[in-house]
Amino acid sequence: MRGWQAFTLAVLAGGLGLALGNRVALIAALALIAVLLIGGVYRFFSVGDVRSTRQMGDDVVMWGDDYAQQVTLTNHSILPIPAIRVVDQTTLPEHPGGYVTSLKARRSVTWDIAVPCRQRGRYQVGPIEATMSDPLGLFPVTRRIGAAASILVLPRWVPLTRSALKLDGFLPGEARGRMRGESPPTVTSVRDYSAGDSIASIHWPASARTGQLMTKLFDPEVQTSLWLALDLDGDLPADVEELLVTAATSLGIYSLQQAKLRVGLIASGQIPAVLGCERGKPQQYRLQETLAEVHAGQAATLLTQFGPLQQRLGPGHAVVLLTASGPEKWGAWLARQARQGVAVRIVQVVAAEAAAVQWGLPTVTIPLALGDPAYQGELMQCLEGRARSAVTA
Repeated sequence: MRGWQAFTLAVLAGGLGLALGNRVALIAALALIAVLLIGGVYRFFSVGDVRSTRQMGDDVVMWGDDYAQQVTLTNHSILPIPAIRVVDQTTLPEHPGGYVTSLKARRSVTWDIAVPCRQRGRYQVGPIEATMSDPLGLFPVTRRIGAAASILVLPRWVPLTRSALKLDGFLPGEARGRMRGESPPTVTSVRDYSAGDSIASIHWPASARTGQLMTKLFDPEVQTSLWLALDLDGDLPADVEELLVTAATSLGIYSLQQAKLRVGLIASGQIPAVLGCERGKPQQYRLQETLAEVHAGQAATLLTQFGPLQQRLGPGHAVVLLTASGPEKWGAWLARQARQGVAVRIVQVVAAEAAAVQWGLPTVTIPLALGDPAYQGELMQCLEGRARSAVTA
């Protein structure tokens, strides 16, 4: 019974008792009024003093890790709450949605939550929606307590020790221009001059200080600019989208960590993204965070995304096109890249029963079945070129 129902019943009983002089009806009406007063006072003193706190870890979580948090519900009132229903507004998949508990006067209840993160994206954490009432349930009230926050689940990736595709330069016979698109080499140290060393490599300031010829030692890292072009045009099946993002993340991290390249990202779809070419750990974090939130859609096509960057691409730039489409969609675009001297590599996701497509370019073909996390090792071998049937020239 709710409060308004009890009040209506009290009015009817009281009216009937006064009209007929029925003492039993009058006593019932007074009893109902007393119950209403007690319930109202109980709600006033108890419900308003419930608070919630949430202790969380980092707001960025790796795919596959558990997101741990601790939620505490505290009753600051001098009256106990016999039943409180808690609904957590967290949108993280597999997060428990609700609990039913009781709270003693001036006591707290705490529960630990560990949620496996197996879907990339940004999610809301909290607040809590608590439904409480007096012992008779006459005056239920629902309140949102605690603050809302957000977490970002990074995309899945596989650690590569090599790449099936040549990413740090050109293949024999590919177009080359006068400008290689590479940064000048960095001088890291000097050594004594040896016969046969180029005069251009002599470090004259060091030679002047030491009184003998010194030769520069350069940082051997290659400075090729690599662009990951992620094709999420239109409506893609979820498993195709996830495999494309996983492949892009894996190749991006390998190129930054192992190949020491400058890596950028161009992604189409519902949330199009362009990430300029940079190198190092900060770029890896930016790349992972960007790929965590991209999804297939109609907001922008990959060809549209390439428009503002097209004139900047040329010899010394490599593009890895990650797509589920075939050459019929990309033929004209590939011809344009060839005219500009851009080195293009292909990563194509295909159904297991699909026949191999001849791109005429270095290509890695990934069967869709390898998107299952259970085939992590097979996906790694495919991207590394150890599964020879997946690599075509």
